[in-house]
Amino acid sequence: MAIPNRLAILNDDGTTDASFALTYGLNAAGRAVQVDKDGQIIVAGEFTQIDDDVRMYLAAVAQDGTISTNVANANGIVRALIGQTDGKTLVAGAFTAIGGVNRSSLARVDAALAVEEAYTPTFNGPVGSLAQQEDGKTLAGGAFATVSGVARANIVRLYNNDAPTSLTVENVDLIQWLRGGSSQ
Repeated sequence: MAIPNRLAILNDDGTTDASFALTYGLNAAGRAVQVDKDGQIIVAGEFTQIDDDVRMYLAAVAQDGTISTNVANANGIVRALIGQTDGKTLVAGAFTAIGGVNRSSLARVDAALAVEEAYTPTFNGPVGSLAQQEDGKTLAGGAFATVSGVARANIVRLYNNDAPTSLTVENVDLIQWLRGGSSQ
């Protein structure tokens, strides 16, 4: 069995999982992989196609290799993904729109890859990495100088709550993002 380009599932013994049925895989580098709470694999990178399907820098694939019909094409490279406790995923990179929604280097998507409209932090440069801290807050690093108009040279800690939708800057050391709606 041929291994698809740039994307495979490995068994516990390190062999490739033959049930993962991609034919060709990605047409360019993958940069990040995230498995969501339902087992769906979200892959991001420099690719514009997965097998014969156009997927611009972001795609979702089932555990068996079936490519999701949900599409959230980005208009630039996606470099990082991180899952959140509510099942949503932060998507970071060098883009200004994702899924047809204007977003500046960071977006939040659900399992269907739909962009969360209320999540709107604005970076003035690309975001290259994400890390989630034990308390649920997210660190974002990249080549940016401001986040939502506040000076933040290359790294920022984002606070995410299940509270009403707002983005607040309490002082120059804290940017707090509060979102509305259910966390389900």
